[in-house]
Parts: sequence; C-alpha cells; structure tokens
Amino acid sequence: MNYPKLILGIMVLMALTFILINTSFAQTNWVKYEGNPVLEPSGYDEYVGSPCGIKDGEIFKMWYSGGDEDAICYATSTDGINWQKYGGNPVLVGDEGTWEDGEVSGPSVIKENGIYKMWYGAKGIGYATSTDGIHWTKYEENPVLKVGPSGSWDAGEIGYPSVIKEGQIYKMWYEAEGEEGGEFGSIEEQIGYATSTDGIHWTKYEENPVLEVGPSGSWDDLAVGSPCVIYHEDIYMMWYGGWSSKFDHPSSIGFVTSLDGINWKKYEENPVLSSIGLSYETTPGDPWVIQDGDTLKIWYSEKECIYYAYEGLECSTWADVKNKISCFRNGQCTLRDVIDCFREWRATDTGR
Repeated sequence: MNYPKLILGIMVLMALTFILINTSFAQTNWVKYEGNPVLEPSGYDEYVGSPCGIKDGEIFKMWYSGGDEDAICYATSTDGINWQKYGGNPVLVGDEGTWEDGEVSGPSVIKENGIYKMWYGAKGIGYATSTDGIHWTKYEENPVLKVGPSGSWDAGEIGYPSVIKEGQIYKMWYEAEGEEGGEFGSIEEQIGYATSTDGIHWTKYEENPVLEVGPSGSWDDLAVGSPCVIYHEDIYMMWYGGWSSKFDHPSSIGFVTSLDGINWKKYEENPVLSSIGLSYETTPGDPWVIQDGDTLKIWYSEKECIYYAYEGLECSTWADVKNKISCFRNGQCTLRDVIDCFREWRATDTGR
C-alpha cells in the first residue's frame, strides 16, 4: 500500500470538507421577521433575553432570562413567532446566600427519555431536571462546572452553557472570563469546552479556550460568548455573540464550524447578524438556533426583547436590492446588509 498517497488523500479530503462547509453556508442568509420582536417585556418581565429551547413535537418551548433580576422564565409557541408566556413565571430563580447569589440566567435545555435537563449560569454552571419543563429540581451538589483556579483563563466567571448529547457523551460549550476580565478589559469572555458521561460530572478540555477573540480591529476583538451549538451531518455549527472594542462595544452574531467541536473555523464573512445601533441595548446577541425540518431558525436578544429570523433568500430581485439600499439610507440597515443583499441577488438566475 502506498501510505504517503493515502495520507495525502486523507488530507485533501479534510481540506475539501472544510471548503464545502464554508461554501454551503456562504449562501445562507438570515431573514429577519418583519413583525419583530416576537417576545417583549410584560407582567413579571422587566426585560427578556438569552433564549434557548427545543421543538417538542409540534410545540416550540423556550426558556429565557427575564424579570427585574436575573431569573429563568418559560414560554410556548406553535409557530415560533406567537409566544404564550407561562402564567406562573419565573420557573427557576437563584437562591440568596448560595453560589447562585440570587441570580440565574442563560439556560440550555435538552429533553431525554421524557426528562427535561437544564444547565444554567450563575457563579458557575448549575444543573436541574423537570418532568414538565416548568417545575424544576436543582442538583443538590451544584454547581456542576466551577470557575478555574486563580490565574486561569476562566478564573473569573463562567456561564451561558450550550449542551448537546452525542452518543453517550454530553458536550458543553460555555462562556468564561479571567480574573482580570471585566466590562472594559482588553479581553473579556472567550468560549470553552467540557465533556461528561452523565451531565453532572464534567471534564474541561485541557487546551481551552476553543474559541478566542478575533484580531485587533475585528468585529469580535473584545469578547466572544453565549454560544449555541448544533450537530448535523457530522458537522458542529456554532453561533455566538461577538463584541467589538469600537463604538462602545456593540455586539453581533458570528458563525463557526468544526469537525470535532474543538477546532473551529470562523465564517469568512462574519458577522451573520450585524449591529445597527451603537450600544448593548440595540445590538443582537445570545443566539438560539434550531433546525426545523430543512430550515434553520434563530432567536436572539436585542433591545431587551427577543427577535426572530429564519434562513432564506431575502434578495432575489433587483427590487429587493433597492429596498435594502433605502433601508440603509433610513438608518435601519448596515452597509454590510446592502453588500450581502447585492451578492445574494448576483448569485440568483435573475442577477447574473
């Protein structure tokens, strides 16, 4: 057997796989729902954000951060657009005088064998289970994932987990920062990885973080966090919040792919959902993505509300391009939105 040729063939196949991953998503476009936001503050909620959830049968189920202080609330929908909040919200609150310090947020939920399993952030990452998605029992020995030792990259805070189960292994990606991090630090959050056989006892990847901030001057050069990971057709796909050191740190949403969940390749045309405003309150972040049939759908935080977008072609005609230009002139779209729209139109039969 010619082993050098075999090895070369494997390397070429891996390279082509990465090219195909990025090419397949080069035409992916998020179309924002015209009736946004789909979930607004009301009743118990002074704000809503950090959505996550599942599609359980024909029902979309969302858990999100809300309230006057951080707590976790619940809502359901038959279409992902019109949401009904649970009348007894919140469904999970932080206990005062404990490791939670009265606040919980950024949940990640899966359903396994009829049991809902939630991982959530506080002063570490906690775990809870439920039979109905409403009444939760916290694990007695929480937190199940703690901050790292002094001087480590995650010695400051950890939270915003994204958990999937692949085979018999639970896999978690999470946001963390070091002791010297902070709202105006040179580097804030980055993304780490951990695995578990039971969802409770976790082993952090020794070479964390697996997703770092971008180079100076890039759109995500200050921080990356709030990951959302799905696994489809042997490819890991992550959407994440990125923060820039420019313009009072506006956030956007980026996209990366991986073959192993550890080594990630950023999409060359990131971000995929961009900032329009120049403050935390007017920019997208905290993505939650699911694959519903053949369509990807995303919910995300913006303006203390939850917004929705779906995968599709937004710019298939020249009229669509002109509408996007008008949107830019009115200050409701970015120049990047116009460029992306023009490229999408050019890729269609009518634009060639």
